[in-house]
Amino acid sequence: MIYMFDGVPGSGKSLHLAREVVNALRSGKNVIANFDFNVELVKPRRNKPLGRFIRVSNDELLNNYIYQHKGTDYRKAPTRDMGFSALLGLEGFARNFHERDSKGDIKEHQTLLCIDECQDIFNTRTWNRTDRLAWCSFFRMHRHLGYDCILSSQDDKVIDKQIRAVLQTRITHRNVKNLKTIGFILWLLAGRDLFAESESIYSIKGKAGHVNTRYTKGRKYYKYYRSTAYNFTAV
Repeated sequence: MIYMFDGVPGSGKSLHLAREVVNALRSGKNVIANFDFNVELVKPRRNKPLGRFIRVSNDELLNNYIYQHKGTDYRKAPTRDMGFSALLGLEGFARNFHERDSKGDIKEHQTLLCIDECQDIFNTRTWNRTDRLAWCSFFRMHRHLGYDCILSSQDDKVIDKQIRAVLQTRITHRNVKNLKTIGFILWLLAGRDLFAESESIYSIKGKAGHVNTRYTKGRKYYKYYRSTAYNFTAV
């Protein structure tokens, strides 16, 4: 599945992302993400080892060397300076480390890929990057490689429509204290810790695409997510 998390700052979007990462790690799944995470605070479930957390910077996600230099035989003569495309790394990780079924196909739901503030990678103004179509292809084939994906942004409109076209589920986040007077009262009664998560089918607009709305607390996930650690990357 490909999820789109959106919401203004303070809406609980990052806390939801932290919750998904914690649940994935405790389920034994790997997590690849572009943000820092306090993995040492995650407690494993009984008799089940934690999955691996791999941090990949925005600079590494934006590395599209093989698409800029199509004539280079990067497989035979790699150098430390040239590096590789992040897409090549994601595919290689899946083919080398993901489990396969009896038919030799990669099993689904083995690694969670999280890209926070994804507009820095897939901005509308960079629609003509040489690796954009390759990213679209990856998102269309992610299940066959064993990935689940979460893209997070304050507003989906700043994301290239080529990427938006492959999104499946959208979850819009709101801080309940901002939902008029009744919302503020509920927020106070909940100990000033209450968020709304509205899930909808991305390709269906309006009320017809709405699936459900959940109300959650996020205070216990503050300790995991290092929200003050950012990569400022020139795209």
